[in-house]
Amino acid sequence: MIGGRGKFAMRSMGGQRIAQCVVVLLSVVLWTASLRAEDLSTAPELFPPLTLQLTLDEALQRNPALHAARKQAEAVRYRIPQAKALDDPMIGAEFEGIDDGEYMDVEYMASQTWPFPGKRRLRGRIATREAEIALADVTALERALIADVKTAYFALYFIERAIEINRHNRELLERAERVAEAHYASGARSMQDVLQAQVELAKLSNALIGWQQERTTAVAKLNALLNRAPATPIVIASKPTVTRLPYTLDELESEALASQPALQAAALAIRRVEAELGLAKLEFLPDVTTRVEARQLHGRGGLQEYDTMVAVNLPIWFWGKQRAQLKETSALLEAAKLTAERVKLQTLFEVRDAWARLEAAQQAAQLYETSILPQAEQSLHVSQAGYEAERVEFLQLLEAERMWKELEVEYHRTLVQFETAWADVERAVGHTLEGVVP
Repeated sequence: MIGGRGKFAMRSMGGQRIAQCVVVLLSVVLWTASLRAEDLSTAPELFPPLTLQLTLDEALQRNPALHAARKQAEAVRYRIPQAKALDDPMIGAEFEGIDDGEYMDVEYMASQTWPFPGKRRLRGRIATREAEIALADVTALERALIADVKTAYFALYFIERAIEINRHNRELLERAERVAEAHYASGARSMQDVLQAQVELAKLSNALIGWQQERTTAVAKLNALLNRAPATPIVIASKPTVTRLPYTLDELESEALASQPALQAAALAIRRVEAELGLAKLEFLPDVTTRVEARQLHGRGGLQEYDTMVAVNLPIWFWGKQRAQLKETSALLEAAKLTAERVKLQTLFEVRDAWARLEAAQQAAQLYETSILPQAEQSLHVSQAGYEAERVEFLQLLEAERMWKELEVEYHRTLVQFETAWADVERAVGHTLEGVVP
């Protein structure tokens, strides 16, 4: 019986050594990969820090989609004088009665078509509304770009904080591992504590690799908005700031109805179609063509005869053309009004949605700062001291460290959610909002 127990003990110790070697090997592999990822992440330190304001300025100057929209708006503006202009006049000469190689009669002509009064004005108004819509689209794209840049910027900030928390937690676990090894060497604790610490360290190394991959993606996304090469290093310099929005929900909705570029574009679209409807009604009325003629008879010098002509087109086929055009434009006007109503409701929804997320993130951040994080940190310190004094089990220490890490990550996630919601409020309202420190 005694010999059997000795063999069993030797097998157990051998199994523990094998398990320990496997865990150590896994830790080394993952730690090496994470170190390589850390080396890649330190490269941006050679570049100057990028504040949020500098990032926004660069995006507004360099973003290709915004540049294209601005050029499109510039091009549309040149349609206004074209729409107001008259059709080109016509000139000509007619030769008649050739006798013995000499021209007998030459008739000279010049003509111009004059649209019915009001048509050119309405065409110019339509082109003007189109130019104004293009400018409103540019403003809307600017607001969307600012919100996208803020979201991408603070998403990168969150990933960097997660990496920082991961490294800090690694330091805590390495300290706990050393304590566990000391307890094991003294016989106070089993090898299980050491193995658990090493497994947790391996998990942290694996998580760090994932965070580094997400950082690469976040950097590429922000660089795309800045029209940079995807691998251009970025060093985040600005931190989220939780401020109070000095507006009620009703005030924000009123601001949005007055300033939202999409609503302005929808209103301008109604005015454009109204001008098109007025033009469609004028198409029932004739345009005027004037013509002047002069003749040189029998090859003699000078002009001997003059004629003038005034003619109008007759829109007698109006039931197949002008009437259909009028019905088409009337339907487009109703569609434009319905679109404006839809944009209005969507804008009010976006304001309320962003405002609700902003309020929730603000309250959550305050709760983390004043209650949750201090208590979690205190619990971690108590667990560390208790384990070192052999009054607390190692699993309790691990749980305290996990909780602290998760809460710290969630706190920074909440800060980023606050900044994202703030950007969405500004996008919905249509202009920048200044907060106040609570």
